[in-house]
Amino acid sequence: MDHVPEGEIATIDDTDNRMSELRSVVSYLRKEKGIVDLQLEMAKRENGVLKNQNERLSQRPEILLLK
Repeated sequence: MDHVPEGEIATIDDTDNRMSELRSVVSYLRKEKGIVDLQLEMAKRENGVLKNQNERLSQRPEILLLK
């Protein structure tokens, strides 16, 4: 490497460290997003199941009254 003033080397090292930290944060956020996406999908499915149960149970009194 050519002669680089000492202050500039520290700046390059700081920049490399910051980039590494940012990559770590981005990786963490991607993993968290994946987890949250799965939780959302599961909540949507559970919501659908509960809506179906609610519809069936709300029809029962009508069926019982007709008997």
